Amino acid sequence: MDLNRKDKVNEMGFTKVTSEQIQKLTPEMTYKDIILRLGETKDIGSGIYILVYEVDENYLLKISLKGDDAQLGATGKSLLKTIEPK
Repeated sequence: MDLNRKDKVNEMGFTKVTSEQIQKLTPEMTYKDIILRLGETKDIGSGIYILVYEVDENYLLKISLKGDDAQLGATGKSLLKTIEPK
């Protein structure tokens, strides 16, 4: 168990990341690759993965994947264009 995990998770259960971390995501990444790169976070999906991350303490990013082996299909840079204010 990561004892510092609570410092990395916001009050809604979303893992905190930086825009620099998001920029390192590649289209070929799968669910496991994303979790390894950014850490586990809350999944709000039903039947698909919808991973939600807090970016730069002010924004939320939702990453949708259809299954364990589904690829991200987008660059980190393009994902940053989809972030929403908290």
